[in-house]
Amino acid sequence: MKKKKKYIVLKYYNGLSGSDLILSSDTQMHKVLNIFLKRYINNLIISSKREAFNKRSYLLKCKEIQKKTLPKHMHLYKKIFRKIYLKLDNVKFNLRGSCHGDLTLSNIIINNESKKIILIDFLKTYNESPLQDICKLIQDLRLYWSSRRFNKIDMLRAKIFCDNLNPFSLLKKNSLYKILEIEMLMTLLRILPYVPINDIETLKWIDNSFKKLNFNFLKKI
Repeated sequence: MKKKKKYIVLKYYNGLSGSDLILSSDTQMHKVLNIFLKRYINNLIISSKREAFNKRSYLLKCKEIQKKTLPKHMHLYKKIFRKIYLKLDNVKFNLRGSCHGDLTLSNIIINNESKKIILIDFLKTYNESPLQDICKLIQDLRLYWSSRRFNKIDMLRAKIFCDNLNPFSLLKKNSLYKILEIEMLMTLLRILPYVPINDIETLKWIDNSFKKLNFNFLKKI
């Protein structure tokens, strides 16, 4: 008896996301996105709980990432890890709550006609630091992750689009900068195992982003 084949049918959503959203959206889409992201971030922070910072869990995560990192990329891993390690003792609390897990512009679709926003590609939903979602947005909106392969003209357009999205205002009313810096560095570290050996552009992006990350940068987001 032949086994029946099983199929998973995914719903198709028409709209713009990722680099297309940056280069092809109109002013109304930009406004809708800004309002959505601001509300999303505010809700993340308001609905999360403070807890004592667990240094050991971050060290374990770093060790897991190290095992997956290619030898050629190990110099970058060590540089980022060193900075994380030196800052761990300065953090006193963390936030805990649910999060998307990979909230980049590539996983946000805005329908061209209705301007409705759809989030896709959720990672395993679990109680973690909701700052992970915020860091993924900083990765895209302030470090220009989705735009890293653009030419100079498109990069200029991308910076205008991203710099004029301002969803981070509530962060400035909370003393989150120390843990946010750790989470941003962890965000860069998590990318490393997925970088192909000859992807020079992404490696350069990680290195440049690492150099930018400090207290003053985060205060200006």
